[in-house]
Amino acid sequence: MFLLKDKIFELFGYRDAINDVPKVDGKGFLQRFNEVLAEDMDENELNKIINLLSNLMDPGTILDKFIPLRNDHFGMETYFGSEYSTMRKILSILAQLYKAKGTKLGYQVLFRVIGITGEFTLLEYGLDTGFDSSITLDDPVRRLDSFNATCSPYSITLTGTLPLTSELVAMIANVIRFNEPINAKLISLTYNGSVINYVSQGRDFNESFAAAFA
Repeated sequence: MFLLKDKIFELFGYRDAINDVPKVDGKGFLQRFNEVLAEDMDENELNKIINLLSNLMDPGTILDKFIPLRNDHFGMETYFGSEYSTMRKILSILAQLYKAKGTKLGYQVLFRVIGITGEFTLLEYGLDTGFDSSITLDDPVRRLDSFNATCSPYSITLTGTLPLTSELVAMIANVIRFNEPINAKLISLTYNGSVINYVSQGRDFNESFAAAFA
C-alpha cells in the first residue's frame, strides 16, 4: 500500500538531507515535520482520494451520507426507507429501471425491491368520458373537463408479509411516483385488503417529489 509518509522526504533534495538538523533517530527536524504532515494526509485524505469512485459512485461501496445526493442526481424519489441497503439495490439496477419505467414491469420490480413479494395486480380502465358516458358523475373513473381529462385511470392491488407502516406506505408512494406515466391516474390502491389513500397529481418544475396523500 502506498504511504506518502515513506516517500515524502525523498522528494526533497540531497542538500536538505545533509543540512537537516537536529537529528533524532537519524532524522532531522524538516524530515520529521514533513513525515507528520504526510502521515496525517495518509490517514485522513489519500484514502478518500484513491477511493473517490468507490465512495461516490459505486452502489455497493458509496458512503451512506452520499446516497441521498446520488438519488437526487438520477431524479429518483429520495425516500425508499431508512435502510440504505434498499437504495443501494435500486442504484445498482437503475439503468434497467429506467428502461422499464412507466410499464407494469417497472412497478413490479420496484415493489419487489422494497420487500413486497406477494401478488401484484395492475388494472387499467378504458376512458369513458363526455356527457353520453354510461358511467355516473360520481364515479372516480369519469372525466369531463378536469386537468386529467385525458388520463387513463388504473388501480393497483398489492399483497405481502410486511406490516403496513407509514414507512412502507411512503415507499409504495415513491414507487408509484417514479413509474406513473404522465397520462395515467391511480384511482385505487390496496395492500392486503387495506385501502391506501394515494392521490395522483400532475407534475411541475417546482415539485418536491414528496409523497402525495389525501
